[in-house]
Amino acid sequence: MQLADAVGQACRSWLQDVRGLDLVNPIVADRTHAIPARSRADAIRVHFLSAPGREHDFGIARGHFRRVDDAIFREARVRELELELGHACQVNAYVTPAGSRGLALHADPHDVFVLQTIGRKRWKIHAAPAEAARDPIDATVESGDCLYLPKGTTHAAQAQDSISGHLTVGVHVRTWGDVLDRAWRGLEHDASFAEPIEAGWVERRDTFPRELAERLATAAAALRASDPVPLADAERDRFLSTRTQLARGVLLNQLAMDEIVDVTPLRRREGAMCEPRVEGGRLRVLLGDRRLEMPTYLEGAIRVVADRSRLRAADLAGSLPDLASRLVLIKRLVREGLLVPEPSLPRDEH
Repeated sequence: MQLADAVGQACRSWLQDVRGLDLVNPIVADRTHAIPARSRADAIRVHFLSAPGREHDFGIARGHFRRVDDAIFREARVRELELELGHACQVNAYVTPAGSRGLALHADPHDVFVLQTIGRKRWKIHAAPAEAARDPIDATVESGDCLYLPKGTTHAAQAQDSISGHLTVGVHVRTWGDVLDRAWRGLEHDASFAEPIEAGWVERRDTFPRELAERLATAAAALRASDPVPLADAERDRFLSTRTQLARGVLLNQLAMDEIVDVTPLRRREGAMCEPRVEGGRLRVLLGDRRLEMPTYLEGAIRVVADRSRLRAADLAGSLPDLASRLVLIKRLVREGLLVPEPSLPRDEH
């Protein structure tokens, strides 16, 4: 799935969650005409159109977004998008008074999707790095519109006749260069690469290129001989264990730890993941924001946890007969942020 398509789907989903919009298929508009979004992934504007005349209850209170349905702000939604894309994401909210400008003309070092939630904003969008030279686009976005700004696109925006609020979804795209760089670092132990360059190399224009070519050939041969499977697994494990922690409600859950018994209902934290695997005689469990190391005898119990969205400690009895051991495991998974004891959830977490 292309980046623009995936984030576009998420934007539509978030708008529906927050305001119940009736959305139609997205279209892309450039300076002169509209064409299907799927035919231009580098589109300047992606519009999500709502039913004409529909009033949306989404406003501002004391300088902050007034919550109608706070699903859009939940960290879990960002985590879900990250797991779908395989790229790190961030979401920021901006509120701008009528007629005011926020940031001056600038470019972001990552892809940006702008989701206009209330009011209108006028944007000046310069050519993206991959575009041919052109005059800046002058466009006004309204509630329900979405802009896609590729990495490095220079832009500025100004609120119009009323207060404006929008969200930005920043996508920090991983590149093949990032992966290859880590693969190369795995070869740094080769003694030939640790040899110092001889003094006076700056003046040896005839021999230095040849010596460099020899090292490049050695490096290329070493990279070709590398097994891609463990490299790919390590890359995947790194991504699935270094996401931002899902911290909402963690302290309250800690306070409820003593109340957990064998029949306490628990559920998977929204946006959390659990992927167990046995490697090197140890059970490794990827939770998205961390990796747990456990003895292999817990594999059966962890797989039960991984397969269910709701459970009780008693459900692990088939794999872990000892009650005390079950409770120790369950409480650790609550402490690590994977499980949430239902009775201890804040009112708005249900």
